[in-house]
Amino acid sequence: MSQKLLKIGGGEPAFKTPPHIIDAMKKALDDDFTHYGNPEGLPEFRNAIINRYSKRYGTQFNPDNVTLTPGSSMGIFMVAKALCGPGDQIATMNPCFFGYLSPFKEIGVNPTWIPRNESEDWSIHASDIEKALTPRTKAILLCNPDNPTGAILKKSDLKSIAEIAEKHDLYIITDDIYDEIVYDNVKIEHITTLPNMKERTIVLNGVSKAYAMTGWRMGYIIAPNEKIQRALTDIQQATYFVTNPAIQIACTAALTGPQDCVKSMLNEYDKKRRMVYDLYNDMRGVTVTKPLGAFYFFPNFSSYKIKSTELTQKLREAGVSVTPGAMFGSNGEYHFRTAYCQSDEDLTQGLAIIKKTLQDMKP
Repeated sequence: MSQKLLKIGGGEPAFKTPPHIIDAMKKALDDDFTHYGNPEGLPEFRNAIINRYSKRYGTQFNPDNVTLTPGSSMGIFMVAKALCGPGDQIATMNPCFFGYLSPFKEIGVNPTWIPRNESEDWSIHASDIEKALTPRTKAILLCNPDNPTGAILKKSDLKSIAEIAEKHDLYIITDDIYDEIVYDNVKIEHITTLPNMKERTIVLNGVSKAYAMTGWRMGYIIAPNEKIQRALTDIQQATYFVTNPAIQIACTAALTGPQDCVKSMLNEYDKKRRMVYDLYNDMRGVTVTKPLGAFYFFPNFSSYKIKSTELTQKLREAGVSVTPGAMFGSNGEYHFRTAYCQSDEDLTQGLAIIKKTLQDMKP
C-alpha cells in the first residue's frame, strides 16, 4: 500500500463551513434563488461588505463601488486588467503570493519587486520601494497579513507606502483576505485610514479564509472611484457577468451573523501556530519567523544549500507536500511554505517527516 501524502503546503482550512452559513444557503435554494441575479449583486450583501469595513476600520465606502467576483483570485486578474496594459508594471513584495503572478502574465503585466527583510520580521524599507518603481508602474500591491510569511505591515510601513504612492501618483491594491486572522492582540492597520489613501486604494477581499469557505468562490473588489468601477464592470460583463445569488445570501449571513465561529477557528489556528513554531525551532539548520497573521510558516533552510524545488521534491518522496519558496519570488528561494490550517495529526506527522529528511541531509 502506497504511503499517504500529507499535504500541509496549501491554504485549505480543515474546518467545515459554519452551520448558519450552510443553512442560509439551503434556505436560499428553497426560496428559488437559482436563476440569474442582478449583475451588481444583492444590495444586502454589498451593504454588509461596506458595513464590515466601516465597523472594523472606520472607512466609509460606497456600496455602488463594490464588484462581486467568483473568488478573490478573479479579483486580482480584474484589477490588474483595469489598471494596466501589456508592458505596464505593478510593484509587489518579494516574496509574494504566487497567485498574483499568473494574472499578471496573462495580461502582459511585469511585476517589479520590493524586497522584504527577513532579518527584520519581513519588513520593508521606503528606499527599496522607490527602487522598484519605473515610469510604467501603475500600482503597489500589498497583502496584509501576508502570504507566505504571515507578517503584518506596521503603520510606519503603510505611511511610507502611502507617501510614495502620492509622490508618484500610484494606486494601492490591498489584498485583505487574511485580515480576520491575526494573533497576539496585534491591531492591524488599514492603509485607507491614512490621509488621501482611500481615494487611491483598491480593496480585494472575500470570505474564503475567515469562514472556511474556500470552495464557495466568492470575493469582492471595492473601487476608489467611478473610473475604476466602470473598468471593472466592463471586465465583469465580458467574463462571468453575474455571481450566484444563493451564495451571496450565504455570504451575507457570514458577514452579518454570529462571529463566534471566526473567533473559535482563530483560537485553534493560534494553538497550531504555537505548536508548529516549536517544532520548527527543534529542527537543526532551520530558522523561522513567528507569523503574526494568516496561517503560514516560511522557514529558511539555506544552511542546507539546496534549492527549494529540489528539497520539496525530496520531501514529497518522503511523504509530505509543501510549497517551494521559489514560487513566491527570488527572495523565497531557500524557503518553503507550510500552512497550519490542517489537522494536528497531519501537521505533527508532516513536520516529523521534514525534520527527519533534513537530519539525514546533515547541513
